Amino acid sequence: MIYQLKITLKYIKPPIWRRVEVRDSMTFYDLHRIIQNSFDWEDYHLHSFDIKRSAGTSTNHLITIGPMNQEKNQVFSFGFGYDYDEKKVILKEIFQNEKDRVLYVYDFGDNWEHDIVLEKIIPEENDILCMAK
Repeated sequence: MIYQLKITLKYIKPPIWRRVEVRDSMTFYDLHRIIQNSFDWEDYHLHSFDIKRSAGTSTNHLITIGPMNQEKNQVFSFGFGYDYDEKKVILKEIFQNEKDRVLYVYDFGDNWEHDIVLEKIIPEENDILCMAK
């Protein structure tokens, strides 16, 4: 399936947003790279994906997905552990219903927050490529 996602930079007027189409089989690391390219970020800072609802159900606590520390083989962020490695979590494990949302935080100092909303789930056709709009 193809996911149409709307990614909006929060707390900015006028709104700054991007709409992208991605395969549901991509990882959150792939989505991180797409966000970096779409917003012209240079990937100099740490980031995380924060989830309050997973698979259409509210979670008891905030779930965080982020980069793996390759040297120590653990997930990290300034001494606070992420719950899951972004290279192992597939989008369709979290995004399952239209209007599902995830918060992407880039640069923990400046805290650039991006609201990611699953707008549409589109059946994949063999001759259509995923692309940013």
